[in-house]
Amino acid sequence: MRWPCRLCWLWIALPLGLLGCGAETSAPWRQVDLWATPQSAGTPSVRRTAPLGPEEVRNPALLQTAGPAGRRRVERLSAATVNALEQAAGATAAWRLELGASPYFAFTPLPAPGRSCPCAYRVAVRDGAGELSELRRIEMEPGAEPGTAAAPATVYVDLARYAGRQVELVLALEGPQGASALWGSPAVYDRGRPASPPRDRERPNVLILGLDTLRADALGAYGRVPSVTPAMDRLAGESDVWLEAFSCFNVTNPSFVSLMTGLYGKHHGIYDFDTRLAPSQTTLAEVFSGLGYDTRAILSIDHLADARSGLGQGFGDVVVPRDQFAAEYAVGAAMDWIGRRERPFFLWLHLFDAHTPHTPPQPFASGFRPETLAGLVPPRDWLAFRSPGPRGY
Repeated sequence: MRWPCRLCWLWIALPLGLLGCGAETSAPWRQVDLWATPQSAGTPSVRRTAPLGPEEVRNPALLQTAGPAGRRRVERLSAATVNALEQAAGATAAWRLELGASPYFAFTPLPAPGRSCPCAYRVAVRDGAGELSELRRIEMEPGAEPGTAAAPATVYVDLARYAGRQVELVLALEGPQGASALWGSPAVYDRGRPASPPRDRERPNVLILGLDTLRADALGAYGRVPSVTPAMDRLAGESDVWLEAFSCFNVTNPSFVSLMTGLYGKHHGIYDFDTRLAPSQTTLAEVFSGLGYDTRAILSIDHLADARSGLGQGFGDVVVPRDQFAAEYAVGAAMDWIGRRERPFFLWLHLFDAHTPHTPPQPFASGFRPETLAGLVPPRDWLAFRSPGPRGY
């Protein structure tokens, strides 16, 4: 199957549940983003955005592009960013939470900007009786600076013993005086109340999910064995799948303009990253907005921003990064927005992680993927999808 290397692979799902697939929709997952949630006690943490992993992990020679007058230059891409809370050694921070079913806490341990330290992350819970119990202590060794290793693995802390109870989640950092470290993407996940039946069966929710540079032959649904994408494979098993689907371009912006307008390039006139779509053209978002849908775009790369692409037409809100979002940030923002919808919605969610600099976290970087098929259940077991070890290029 032919597939241009810079193609955005796209899939449309109708109707849509709460960003999950399969039959488990009676109790949808919800997310409490601690980065955006006020603390109940402790020393206030500093809100930051931080790179998830190294700036560049590929041989720079592979990224040479033609410059002015035929000269060669090396194009370097920064790592994707996530929200992070910076905490000083010796400080504590607490959040009062009402937990639902199957709760857990997740975060990524990251060094503070420009430095690292031999710190330890400590996660504890104070119950309604005031008893404080430490659940996890995670060591962070010095030297794990961005640019030297794959992105670190996500840490999962089981809170099941506190399901259905009001508790205080307490985070503390242990380390030398003056040191600090980051809690990347800190959030509590649980299952909320059973999902209500769709209010408007004639107007289903619509999600367009775009993934930059993800080749079809890398997906289990298109025949890759062993599969790296069990959740997508499961969704494909419940969906219509087109085996012969082609983009109008092998460049991101023109490809999405064609998708959003239904026009070939010779009709919409977009061939690069800096030409805006003419306001006279009608987009999918404008059509859905006219039908009373809530519309939003969450875009993980800056050159898709309305100022450069013109693709903000019809969207009530467009979220774009200064440079690049990590998928966990974009998906988290999508979950939060979807959970607050009262009307049918049209959402364009764009992910960029498969693109250079391609910095998957551990243990994905070492050749493992979760055995869990779908949803937000924390991985219990990991399966190898290639020979385990460092990646080759």
